[in-house]
Amino acid sequence: MGDSFIFGPWALFATLALANLVQRVAGVDGTACKEHAKAGSLLQAKRSMAMIDGEDFVPEVAGIEDNFDQVPGFSPRITALLAQLQNDTSGDLNPACKRMTRAAAKPKVGTRIGSRDSLLKMRSQKVQSNASASAATCPTGQYKVMDFGASGATSTCCPASSRSCAGCASFSGTSCQKCQDGFVIRDGACMACSSSSGWLSLTGRSCFQLAQSECNDEKVRGQSSNEACCQCGGGAVTPTPFSYPNVRWALDSDISILPEPRTADRYTIDVACELAAHNLTMDSTTGTISYISGRAKPTEAFSFECEVTAHQTAAVSTTAIVVVAADQLTYKSGTLLFHNGDVEQPVLTGSGWSKFALGCAPEISWLSINSESGHLTYASDTSSQGGLSVADDKFFGQDGAVCTVTAWKQGKQHKTSFASIRPRPWPNLEYSLGHVKVSLGEEVLPLTVKIPSDQGLMKPWTYRMACSVSGALPSTKFTFDPVLSMGFLDGYEILEIGEDGQVIVAPESALSAVFDALDVSGSTRKVITCSCRIFGIFPDPMIAPVETTMVIDVQDVYCWSPQILKKSVAVVDAGASTEAECRARCRADASCANYRFADQCYRYDAQSDAAPSHFEGVDGGQGRCCRGATSSDNSAAYYTLTSVSSLDECESNCRNEPRCVGIEYTGGTHCEVWTRPGGIMASIPASACSCYRYGPTVTVTAKVTNCTNEGTCLKVTNSKGWLSGTYCPLGRDSSKNRMVYMREHVTAQDVLYMHHSSTWKEGCPYNKFILRSTSAQDFVDTATGVFELRGTVEGCVDTPDLAVRGCSTKALAWMEEEETEEEGLPSLVLDDPSTAAAADFWLHPCDCAPPAWGTGLPVNPDSFEHVPVDSNNNFIPAPFTIVTGQLVCPSRQLLPGGVGVHFQSEEEMLEPADCEARCRNQDDCHFFWHGSQHGAATCRLFSGCENLVREFSLEGSLQAMPRSSSCTVADAERCWATSLRRSFLTKAFSAYSGGSAASGPVFTLPANPGDPPAHGMVAWFKSENAGSVWPSSVGNIEGYSIKNTVHRVVAAGYGADRPVTYIKGNHLSSFRFGQAGEVLKPTFTICSVTRYAGGQRKRILQADQANWLHGHWGGSSGVAFYQAWVTPSGKNNDTYDWVVLCGSNGASTKLYELQGSPGEAVSIAIGSGLEQPSDSTLYVNEGYQENELSDFAVMEVITWDRALSDDEMKASVNYLKWKLRVGSALEVSEHLATEIQKNFDSFAHPQLDDIASQTFDVPLANGYRADLSGWSHTRPRARGFLKSGAGTATAVVKGLTPAAKYIYQVYMVHEVSTWEGEAKISVNHGHNAHVEQSDLNWPVLQGVAEATSAGEITFEFERGTTDVHIDLSSIAIAKVGLAFVPKPADPPAHGMVAWFKSENAGSVWPSSVGNIEGYSIKNTVHRVVAAGYGADRPVLKPTFTICSVTRYAGGQRKRILQADQANWLHGHWGGSSGVAFYQAWVTPSGKNLATYDWVVLCGSNGASTKLYELQGSPGEAVSIAIGSGLEQPSDSTLYVNEGYQDNELSDFAVMEVITWDRALSDDEMKASVNYLKWKLRVGSALEVSEHLATEIQKNFDSFAHPQLDDIASQTFDVPLANGYRADLSGWSHTRPRARGFLKSGAGTATAVVKGLTPAAKYIYQVYMVHEVSTWEGEAKISVNHGHNAHVEQSDLNWPVLQGVAEATSAGEITFEFERGTTDVHIDLSSIAIAQVAGSLSALQELAGVQLGSAASSNSGLVGSGFLHLHLYQQCDSVLLLGGMGVQQCGRPGHRKIDSHDWQHKRPLPSAFESGAVLTASCWTERYRLLKGSSMVTSERLQCVNGDWRNSLGETSLKGLACESCVQVGATGYAGFDQRNEQELYFFNRMALSVYTELGMIKELSTVAQHRYCLGKAEGHSMTVIASTGCPAVVVPLVTAKSSPETRQFKLIPDDFAFSDADECFSARLGIK
Repeated sequence: MGDSFIFGPWALFATLALANLVQRVAGVDGTACKEHAKAGSLLQAKRSMAMIDGEDFVPEVAGIEDNFDQVPGFSPRITALLAQLQNDTSGDLNPACKRMTRAAAKPKVGTRIGSRDSLLKMRSQKVQSNASASAATCPTGQYKVMDFGASGATSTCCPASSRSCAGCASFSGTSCQKCQDGFVIRDGACMACSSSSGWLSLTGRSCFQLAQSECNDEKVRGQSSNEACCQCGGGAVTPTPFSYPNVRWALDSDISILPEPRTADRYTIDVACELAAHNLTMDSTTGTISYISGRAKPTEAFSFECEVTAHQTAAVSTTAIVVVAADQLTYKSGTLLFHNGDVEQPVLTGSGWSKFALGCAPEISWLSINSESGHLTYASDTSSQGGLSVADDKFFGQDGAVCTVTAWKQGKQHKTSFASIRPRPWPNLEYSLGHVKVSLGEEVLPLTVKIPSDQGLMKPWTYRMACSVSGALPSTKFTFDPVLSMGFLDGYEILEIGEDGQVIVAPESALSAVFDALDVSGSTRKVITCSCRIFGIFPDPMIAPVETTMVIDVQDVYCWSPQILKKSVAVVDAGASTEAECRARCRADASCANYRFADQCYRYDAQSDAAPSHFEGVDGGQGRCCRGATSSDNSAAYYTLTSVSSLDECESNCRNEPRCVGIEYTGGTHCEVWTRPGGIMASIPASACSCYRYGPTVTVTAKVTNCTNEGTCLKVTNSKGWLSGTYCPLGRDSSKNRMVYMREHVTAQDVLYMHHSSTWKEGCPYNKFILRSTSAQDFVDTATGVFELRGTVEGCVDTPDLAVRGCSTKALAWMEEEETEEEGLPSLVLDDPSTAAAADFWLHPCDCAPPAWGTGLPVNPDSFEHVPVDSNNNFIPAPFTIVTGQLVCPSRQLLPGGVGVHFQSEEEMLEPADCEARCRNQDDCHFFWHGSQHGAATCRLFSGCENLVREFSLEGSLQAMPRSSSCTVADAERCWATSLRRSFLTKAFSAYSGGSAASGPVFTLPANPGDPPAHGMVAWFKSENAGSVWPSSVGNIEGYSIKNTVHRVVAAGYGADRPVTYIKGNHLSSFRFGQAGEVLKPTFTICSVTRYAGGQRKRILQADQANWLHGHWGGSSGVAFYQAWVTPSGKNNDTYDWVVLCGSNGASTKLYELQGSPGEAVSIAIGSGLEQPSDSTLYVNEGYQENELSDFAVMEVITWDRALSDDEMKASVNYLKWKLRVGSALEVSEHLATEIQKNFDSFAHPQLDDIASQTFDVPLANGYRADLSGWSHTRPRARGFLKSGAGTATAVVKGLTPAAKYIYQVYMVHEVSTWEGEAKISVNHGHNAHVEQSDLNWPVLQGVAEATSAGEITFEFERGTTDVHIDLSSIAIAKVGLAFVPKPADPPAHGMVAWFKSENAGSVWPSSVGNIEGYSIKNTVHRVVAAGYGADRPVLKPTFTICSVTRYAGGQRKRILQADQANWLHGHWGGSSGVAFYQAWVTPSGKNLATYDWVVLCGSNGASTKLYELQGSPGEAVSIAIGSGLEQPSDSTLYVNEGYQDNELSDFAVMEVITWDRALSDDEMKASVNYLKWKLRVGSALEVSEHLATEIQKNFDSFAHPQLDDIASQTFDVPLANGYRADLSGWSHTRPRARGFLKSGAGTATAVVKGLTPAAKYIYQVYMVHEVSTWEGEAKISVNHGHNAHVEQSDLNWPVLQGVAEATSAGEITFEFERGTTDVHIDLSSIAIAQVAGSLSALQELAGVQLGSAASSNSGLVGSGFLHLHLYQQCDSVLLLGGMGVQQCGRPGHRKIDSHDWQHKRPLPSAFESGAVLTASCWTERYRLLKGSSMVTSERLQCVNGDWRNSLGETSLKGLACESCVQVGATGYAGFDQRNEQELYFFNRMALSVYTELGMIKELSTVAQHRYCLGKAEGHSMTVIASTGCPAVVVPLVTAKSSPETRQFKLIPDDFAFSDADECFSARLGIK
């Protein structure tokens, strides 16, 4: 498209002062421009700011020197530089700065109009127009306008009074036919307009590519085309500049001055304008200045100026200065231009003029004057005479003079002065270069104009350009903006023309969008060619422009080349709907290596050879001939035909062809090797053919980065194979201006050069590439560009293809070396994600070494040599040493029958080899010892070696005799040093027993007994995946809610010892497992874990095809009806415990239930069930009896299509029992935010409408983002987005790790009840789950989902059954995985009054500080592991600080924590959360309404009230106090549901409460909040070392038969679960209705649990069931003689009293029972008790660096599978104790083959192909991977054309680091460190059991079996006692100033209990 030009004022489009000003502070490629503008430019800029929307660009022009900070859009740096440079006159700016400044002025999406107008206005201020411009070439009253095109320029004339002239390029008739570039027709006139840069339609088209007919109101990223695009009526409209002619008038002339051009219908003047003072006025419609009609003309000369504003629209205006001057004698202008024959007449006032005279300086001969008339006449003269330095800037240095004319009138002389110019234009326009090539984002040196040698010539004053475009889409156009002097391609800047005509070619990077729209077939570099014509416009309108041509090639910096991937995995990029978008998104993503578009956008991860390609039969393979896309698609171009003798040979030909996608083999001769890019997709039957697909292969479009001559390698394919290969740039030959490429090779003589041929003489045709060998005579200096190549020309080739470079692993290997830790083990772990196993390219020294690894680190070369060749490190090793010295195996394990001991005799020598041979010949011999016993050579043979025993008379070596295959570890010594020794030193390890040394139990979880049988399994709904949408782990089946909301709950209790995950719903909720008939087959087995969860108790699991139920019915549990009763119909009534039940309806019905404690599978079937009539659907609260509903919980469901055997049934029950014991909650590696912490409320302000066509990129917690589309509104009442009509709205969570699991929560809150109701949601396009929206901010959809290959999870929302709005308030998402959350410091101890720790919560809640208890005072409160319910009663001091973690837990929502002495509340009130009233409101009274989230709140009432709340995600302490609280009137009691306002009650949950008797500081407040935040993150449940039984599993029902009376004086010794017993006394009866004991009168009954470990902690549950409702009611119970807790007895078998208690010194816990406020019976049905092994938070803290360990968890536990590890550990313990009897300990060097994953490991290859992916992590035994300041588990690296790119877009691991974990040591560690005996520091903290084995052969004790433990005797003496187990009794003491030989032992006191992690033994100096 051509450009256009209008003469006259349009010559004002020159340099502008603001550009000069801003250039000085703009940066070029990151470097600040150093050239400064002249001070005058600064001042001029200030004066010429444009008016936009009635606002000054600079508010106070006169005072701008002091107001730089008021200039909008200027950064602080620019503002500071402006102030600094205002007086700087060092010089002009370089063009690059100017270019950047003008680019910055371009309107962007969403910016307000103004910057372009300011720029334009500045330009127009620099010069004034020539008054005769328009009249010079067009008739009077006409304007000449020009249209500049690539082929030339044309001109037309338009009426000067018409608005149509402004911005017009071609005028005809009465209207403008074509506007200039940068202008559009609006209201019949051309308006300056810029479309929004960067705006794209939904189809990816920019404004410049959009036809006017395609304009619409559909918003895309906030703007529609009607708003963004000029041709659609939108865009940024800017004012059109205008000016007034600089004309001089006679005093009696009829002054008429018109604006040129006329741009508006409304003109105004400034207040200082003197028009009226001289009887002049202005037409406000046309802007014409003339005399006032009827007024006299002035008689005195005058000259003044006015500022005139043209108002083009209400919001667009600009100004111009008009000078009005009149005199007695003058000429028409102050500057007169003279051409041949020109005559200029004087402008005279009146008549009677004479004696005209002319004088000029310097003297010129070409101008003369007529003395009578005053006419000035030009006479031709070729001489160069005169010269003006300044007339106007545009006439600088030209021929001319300053002239004065005098004349006489009426005896008085008058004079006037002017500049006389004789124009001599440049003869031509020529540039330094006519053809230029440039890449996107690059800038070539300015192309300068060649200045003619003659002086005094007139140079062009401004420049125009027009270009035709080739190489792009036909719609791509070049435009030249005359305001900015910039050229654009489809709106993207590519060049600028400077003031002096220099052309700066610098295409912006965003121009890539134009390239992305092109076809990328082939592998050539894409080039868009602009064939341009440049026009030089002279300031003299009588002179025609000069012109020249220029060709500009714009080259893409990213090239796209086909690449065949033999093995890959596709990742969908859902954000692209066209190939152009697909390519653009790949270009923008630094980690994208390739793409392929086939209906949707794919990216491919290339896979390594670890995933081998294979041949797969097409449609069966044999008897099929291959075809292309369809059965009729067959072309000879698809394959290469070869002759072969076998199928193997045909397959080999395919493997040798990189493009092979399959073969067709016929008989024994015919082999077609198929290379069709789309692969073999079909076949036809033919008996002689066999068709096989080879793959997976795919042809992708690879991204070639840095696609420049200097950066791109070329791939040569030549018939001479040795010439083929990849040639990469070596440097540029400066003498011939060509690139030289080199193909590297391992041998110097095979290195080849390649370069263009510049002449035939070089050996190849012009422009071909020469392939040249090296020569000894070559000289290459790449630094200076000298290439003297004299080698032989080996070949000529056409332009080679672009090479897609693979990635070298040298950089990663260097990173490994950099990240090598002190033991020489790389901390950087590299893995191939395409394999199932972990850490493919990293080997732990404890890993067995694959032979492929060789002797590289960490493999010990000596160990490697002992691995037999071809054994693959799977062999029976030779005997190896355990220990040398006096240690040997126990004598009781000698081989029997006299073969266990051999002595050397005179007849027989006894060498070590002889002893080994004797052991090898005995199949039962597994250890042998050879040495001397009392000086005699001895051999002992052992069947086993339970532990090591020291015998003083021995000296020898104990060796193991392996009998089975094992593998050799990489480095046994380093393995021991780095991991194995640490693993047992940092645990409570008993060196001799191999168990715990602590007196308390060690937290150990039972091993997985094995998964349920897989054969015939139809569906497996695993507990850990439970949710509103519940995916089966078998088959493509989903369970989902079909009515109301079901909740995903993670909690312990009801028979689950640790938290399990389950779905929970009420009787109004329904759930469906799979589609119709998917889950339950006619012959079936079903296993389930279900329970009742509320007052409605009918069926839970039922089917739809017949009367069938499983698990629950009519209040009974553990029942089944398979069209007939399989169990009794009434059983285990009114229990909420988990029921594990497995049933089948095979040939004989089987039914197994988990019964008893700790539980076993018991067959309970008494009847036979029937076969299902057909495939059935499994439901909850729907189905055959849909009116029999329940409040339910479902933890796990498994179904099979066959009847399991009895053993399989038992195994399945045991598996589910194991799950209840160990828990089944998925850990999250990041915080799962609540709705309050992160919601979409910010999008609801302002309220948006009609946004369904828009996509919103919204932030989520944990740094994730989501694309929301299809939502119609945003509203505060929805706390975010809302959809009011039918259809689907979506939320696509993006940026996730492909295939990783995430836990999600979706919140849909609507605060207007009339719009609450049902909605349907699907996850990843699965089935719709039905949820219920309400005003509560709990999650309505919860579950676990796997991210797609694109790293996305998609939620789709629809209306439910009613026409309600759909709301979306928040989406919370957290990645499944382990994370170590460091523990902050405990809350400050000073002044602490009470600390009710979460882990100790219960009906009776002991404070950890002071002798204070909290206890229930009305009804029952429950201890729940997951939601910490409890009530408390500490003391609240007058001046206090309180920290609490509380929440609402039901529909009653008033106060929770309150006091009794004053109106005081903390945390909750009236439905609001996070509020406080300390006798006055400290916060707003209404806040965070209707939320069930935990509230962490710390408040004090000191000198100034402080209140801190945990806010945001993952959360920080925020001060929220807005008011001051009052001091308490006295010591107060803290209550829940009692106190000052005892009628304001709530359903509540209390997790932790701490109080102080002082006001904490701000830092202490924040620290306390952070501690409680940590507890919420890591959990705070106590772990039990044994199962905590339910009432059904162990109760006192056996004592109720027979029913006993009058037993109050008796004491009953009753058994409890876990082997404990209790003494029950004071009970009056035993009754079945009480399920045990009963007390009917007043007084106290007791239950004393005995046989406990003194001072150990126990979790207890007390059950009080009464089946007769009239006797149900309140009871009071105390624990260990503490306060009475109030509980409510009922017919439900849930625990009414729960908590944690410490056993007394007598090993007892006492419960005392009394009546409550009414005369009801007291019942005692069961007491369950289990010893505490530690807390979750403490375990997490202690596990520390082991959590999330990639090295250990992915390759097997580091310590697992070692042969005889316990013996090595015992030997090392003896060494640490001084080494008595030990000369040397062996090191474990052999592991079981299947103990860990190791066979897959291999050294890091030297290179990977582009597209390959590696996963980097850190060795997590010692390190964590940091990404910036965030800790991450792993990082993805993708090979992109030679560079490894990470998720930050950086190369390799830039921005990431493996940082060491630090363990802080206590006093004394430094001394051990100096001695290099750090292990003793840890050993000092280990409790040890000490024992001996007495006797040699004979058992001395049938109980002890040789083991005698060291223990305390009477007084302070020690003795040995026969025992099967030895408790920990001593702690070793070795100080940093002593040695192990001088060790001491400290006796552990009897009353010491190992409890929390805050107790330890520590060595101290000076201990004796």
